[in-house]
Amino acid sequence: MYQSLQLRSDRITAICRLILAAMLIAASLLDPGFPIIRTAAGAVLLWSYLVYAAAVLVIACTDWWLTHRMRPAAFLIDVFATFASLYLIESAGLGLVSPFMGFFVFLVLTSTLIWRSRTVIMITAGLIVLYGLLGLALAHNGDLDDGNWFARRLAFMLILAALVIWFGTSRRPEKPDRLDWPHDAPVDRRFAIIVDYIQRHMRASGVAIFWSPADEPWIYLGLAGIAGHRAQRLPPEAIALDSGPSGSAVLFDRRRHRRLQLEDGDRIAARRGPARIDAADFLGVESGLLIPVTAETGSGTILLTGIRGVSADHLQPARALSGEIGLAIDRHALAEMSQAAQLERLRFSLARDLHDGVAQSLAGVGFRLAALRQIWRQGGNPDPELDALQAALTQEQHNLQDLIAQLRNKQGPSLPDHLCDALTATLEAAERRWGIETTLDCDCPDAKFSAFLLRETQQLIGEAIANAVKHGQARRVDLTVRQSDGGLELAVLNPHHAETRDEFLPQTISERVEVLGGRLAITSGSGHTAVRIWLPAANDL
Repeated sequence: MYQSLQLRSDRITAICRLILAAMLIAASLLDPGFPIIRTAAGAVLLWSYLVYAAAVLVIACTDWWLTHRMRPAAFLIDVFATFASLYLIESAGLGLVSPFMGFFVFLVLTSTLIWRSRTVIMITAGLIVLYGLLGLALAHNGDLDDGNWFARRLAFMLILAALVIWFGTSRRPEKPDRLDWPHDAPVDRRFAIIVDYIQRHMRASGVAIFWSPADEPWIYLGLAGIAGHRAQRLPPEAIALDSGPSGSAVLFDRRRHRRLQLEDGDRIAARRGPARIDAADFLGVESGLLIPVTAETGSGTILLTGIRGVSADHLQPARALSGEIGLAIDRHALAEMSQAAQLERLRFSLARDLHDGVAQSLAGVGFRLAALRQIWRQGGNPDPELDALQAALTQEQHNLQDLIAQLRNKQGPSLPDHLCDALTATLEAAERRWGIETTLDCDCPDAKFSAFLLRETQQLIGEAIANAVKHGQARRVDLTVRQSDGGLELAVLNPHHAETRDEFLPQTISERVEVLGGRLAITSGSGHTAVRIWLPAANDL
C-alpha cells in the first residue's frame, strides 16, 4: 500500500488540492466567518479553483506525460489562488482565521515533488516573503487588526517550512530487496526469477528482459505475462539493444510521440517526437517503461507494460531496480568463476597429491622390484625384500584410502602437532618405500606451524627424496630443518661419490615452493647434492 502511494504522488497531490478547494468553499458557505464566496471576485475565484482542481485530478489519472509537463504551471496557479483567497478573507476584517496554513503546507510539499532542495528552499522563502508583503498591505489599508498575531504566525510558518522541506526533500526511493537465485539454476529459471522480481516491485502485467552476455554472441529473452513465463535465445542480428533513447529509465508512448526520461541528477526530461525503441518494435509494444541494465558481464534492456497507475514516479524506482539486477547478475557470474577456480585448484591439488603420493609409491615399488630381481639373479634370499615390499604396498594402500576419504569429506589428513614429528613420519615412509637410510636434524622442537604448512612440507620432502633416489641413485638422505629469517629452512642432502652434476629444478617442487611464496635452490658438488628450500612460517593458504 505504501509503495503504491509513493508511486502516485501526482494523484495524491491532485486529490489533496481538490479536498482543500472543496473545504474552503464549504467553510465560506457554512461559516459566517468566511463570507468570501458572497462577493463576486471571491465566488469566481473559489469556484474556478474547484473546477481547475477537478480537471487536474482527471488529467493525473489519465495522462502521465501531460501531468508531468503541467507541474510547474499547476504550482503557480496554486500559489495565486492561495494568496488571492487569503487576501480576500483577511481584508474582510475577520482577523487571521483563514485556513492558510493548510494551503501553505500543500504548496511546500508540492514543490518538493517538482524541484530539488535548493529550489524548494528558494520557493518557500518566496512564499514567506509574499505572506509578509500581504501583511504589510493589509496593515497599510487598515485591515490588519492584530499585528502581533500576524508576526507569530509568520514565525510558525518558518518552523513549519523547515520541517516540511526536510522531510519532503530527504525522501528517497525505497531500496529494492536483494535479488538472488540458486547457483545451479538453468538459464530459463534465472530469467523466471528475475521477471518475478520485477513484477513484484513494479506491479507490471507484462515483463520482457533482453540480455546480451559479454562473452557470448547470443541474446537471451525472458518473457512474462498472461501467457506465463517463457525464455528463448535469439541470434545477435535479431535486435540491437544499444539503440533507443540513451541514458536511464524511459517512460514512452509511441502513438503520441511522448516520453519521459530520467537523466543525471534525478532530473526528468519530457521529450516529444518519434523515438526508435528496438525492444518495443520487436514485441510490438506501443507504450511502456524501458529500463537499461548494465553489468560487468553484459548488458540488457527491461521492458515493462501494463503498469497500474504508471507515472513519472516509476522512473527512479526503475533505476534502483536496474542497479540491483545488474549487481545480482555480476554476483552470480563472480560466484560461478570462483567455483570454477576452486574446481581448477582442486584438480591441480589432486594431480599434485597423486603425483607425490601414488606415483611415488609406484615408483618405489618399481625400484624395489628391480632390487628384488637383482637379489634373485645373485641367488640371495628374497624373503626380506618381499616382506618389505608387501609392507610398503600395504601402507600405500592405506594412504590411497585416506586420500579418497579426504576428497569425499573435504578434510585434510590428520597430522602430528609438531613439525619434527611430522617429518619423522615422512622419513620412515620413505625408508619403507625406497629401501634407503635417512637421518633427521630438526632444530625447532617447540615451533608450531599450520596444518597446511606441515602437509606441504611433508610433500616437498617426499618429492625431494624421490628425486634423490630416482635421479641421484641415493642410498641415504640427510634432512636438516632450521628456523631462519622468520620462516622455515629445509635442506635435503644426498651424499654420493659421483662427479659434480649440473643443477636442475624439479617441476613439482618448484610449483609448490612458488605457491607457498618460498625460495628454492639446488646445488651439486663433489660428493653431494643438496636441495635447499625456504618457506614463510605464516602460510595459511
